[in-house]
Amino acid sequence: MNASLIKELSEESAQRLLEEHAHLSPAEFALKLSGKTEHPIAELSALLDCYQRAASKFPSLHTSGLMYTRKAIEQSSGEALMNFKSQRYSGKLALDLTGGLGMDSIAFHKSFETVLYTEPDTIPFELAKHNHHVLGISNIDHHQKRAEEILHSEIEDVDLIYFDPSRRDENQRFVRLSDCEPDVIALWPKLTSLAGKIAVKLSPMYDLKQLERELPGLSKILVISVRGEVKEIIAEWDQDIPKKPEIAAILLNDEGEIVYKAESQKSLSDFRLDDCKINAGDFLLEPDAAIIKAQLSDYISDDFNAIKFTQRVDYLISKKQPEYFPGTVYRIREILPFKPKILKKYLRQHHLEKVHIHKRDFPKTVAQLFKDFRLQMGEQAHLIFTTNAQGELICIIGDRVG
Repeated sequence: MNASLIKELSEESAQRLLEEHAHLSPAEFALKLSGKTEHPIAELSALLDCYQRAASKFPSLHTSGLMYTRKAIEQSSGEALMNFKSQRYSGKLALDLTGGLGMDSIAFHKSFETVLYTEPDTIPFELAKHNHHVLGISNIDHHQKRAEEILHSEIEDVDLIYFDPSRRDENQRFVRLSDCEPDVIALWPKLTSLAGKIAVKLSPMYDLKQLERELPGLSKILVISVRGEVKEIIAEWDQDIPKKPEIAAILLNDEGEIVYKAESQKSLSDFRLDDCKINAGDFLLEPDAAIIKAQLSDYISDDFNAIKFTQRVDYLISKKQPEYFPGTVYRIREILPFKPKILKKYLRQHHLEKVHIHKRDFPKTVAQLFKDFRLQMGEQAHLIFTTNAQGELICIIGDRVG
């Protein structure tokens, strides 16, 4: 997508077509309007698909005239994350050195006097520049340059440097920062000499221990979830807080407000796994994905009068149903040893055929368990397959509550 195509697709006539047919799928749109418009139908169809995705990902920000590509939307932070960042970071000058579609720059423009956006690739650069203009944003400076070029120019008094490095090889599932562009590890000494704060956005899959080794002197590692799904990991460096990084799990609502926060600074209470006796009528608590990713399940147990089920599994057990819990709560019906004959008999006696199946620290896959017990997906119960403190395979039958 070049500048002339962006201009054509943002014309009033093209935007009107998209608005009038917003209810159609991109394929239906292309079929209906093929040969009936002077605008390029393939590009319009792709933009319709992007508009439908953007309306969901940026509900209060998206408006007619904005330009996207599907890849750019997929790689962008959602609106909840944007709002969180605009509240967390502020100052005079922020450098967004891997600008992409420019959504994080939009977040920073609210809390910084000036945002320097840089992106070397022409398509995302033109899209971001166009979108910032459509939104009436005037305090973002656009530079089509590599991050290294900006860092070695005459820039002073930087409050925040923000990075969202991308994989050089998109087929790699797990990557190191050194496998990304730009190479944040190689640039780290330069970065820490320029800015008061640095924030590096990473994949939800990133290994936190590896991250601590790769970026020395981090102050915090934030694992952030929205609606129970880990969306981003942000590694922070702060010149005023040189120490071993604190790990935090942050749960956001759709508006980007923090609804719960767990931190590794909190001291752990003493408990013994052997004391964890579970019975029918107890409550099994499964923490939010961000808490599990950050390995902070132990740290939230006191908040909910609960105890860790086993050292290997991120389940908590409570005698009472908590008024609020950052995760999922199940009331336990029964705890059975994993013996197929016993379990099949229980399922048959209680007429359980349509259930949800969950597993942690269990050798069989969910698909295998559905097949082995001839079950279908449904709402009659939740079957939780796991291992107890004695290393025995068990099945907990329960109901989701709250």
